[in-house]
Amino acid sequence: MTRFDSDGKAVLFIRWVARVWGTAIIALVVLFALMHAATPDAPGPTGREWVGLLFFPAGLCVGLVMAWRWETLGGAIAVGSFLAFYTWMFVTGERLPSGPYFAVAAVPGVLYLVCRLLSRGDRRVVPG
Repeated sequence: MTRFDSDGKAVLFIRWVARVWGTAIIALVVLFALMHAATPDAPGPTGREWVGLLFFPAGLCVGLVMAWRWETLGGAIAVGSFLAFYTWMFVTGERLPSGPYFAVAAVPGVLYLVCRLLSRGDRRVVPG
């Protein structure tokens, strides 16, 4: 097995883990949005909350969708949106989310960036 073959298989595996995981995250976000929309008496987000929602989950989901075609850009948008969300929450004095759940949602973005780093030296396109 050549270096390309073993690296190509690893990159392909990581790419598909990121795609499946990212798709599951997006489906979960859509499910939560539909559940919220089905509850008409629920209070709407405040202005500060809208900014937070712009970063997470909206920015994260946009990045995950874009990463299917442009791994570096999409992964960077997903991870950057996640970091911007936590920065926004900290700066505005809001309570930071506890537990690993929000970080778990950003892992596919990191995996897309890892794919790009692992395939950087290879000029051939890895199928996927």
